[in-house]
Amino acid sequence: YQTLEPADIGEMAEYIYTSAEQLHRLIENYLYYVQLETILTDPSKIGLLRKSLTPDIYDIISSAILTKASAVHRANDIQCEFEDVALSMAPEHLNKIVQELSDNAIKFSTTDTVIRVYSTKTEHEYTLHISNGGRGMTKDQIKNFGAFMQFDRMDHEQQGSGMGLAIVQRIVGIYAGDFVIESTPNELTTVSVTLPIATEHQYSI
Repeated sequence: YQTLEPADIGEMAEYIYTSAEQLHRLIENYLYYVQLETILTDPSKIGLLRKSLTPDIYDIISSAILTKASAVHRANDIQCEFEDVALSMAPEHLNKIVQELSDNAIKFSTTDTVIRVYSTKTEHEYTLHISNGGRGMTKDQIKNFGAFMQFDRMDHEQQGSGMGLAIVQRIVGIYAGDFVIESTPNELTTVSVTLPIATEHQYSI
């Protein structure tokens, strides 16, 4: 270190710090994934979670995605057009879904391209869509994605384990929802999660 310039030491320290953050997130996601796998084998836990209530989703969704975007100076790229409803799910699970989907959308698109967050709904179901114009995925990649799957590692450096989408898929499964990826490589990718809208009975408790 005595032969290095201060700027070089600072750059190395930044790399060390960034790598530590990435490792920390990897470990957290691994433990989260294992927890979800355990829940999915326990019908009683699933039943309790399906009775949960998130009365106002707007703040959770907007805060989660803007926090991710602001960290990499991309808050201006976020376009929010989603409706606020009450969902029959645990708030922390909704927050995790949005964190992982927004992280992917930001990571695999470029600065100054729009990341659109919008919603559609039926009487009983609410679908949140997050789309971006990044690299995208092929049909085979969509079909084969998994908790530890990364694609085109040699051509595109990716940080993490590729676990984010698998975590989202399992959370959605707890609530008997739906998880869909639609992508045209290098054009548009939209990830959609469909979740149950809270009943009047839940909302009145």
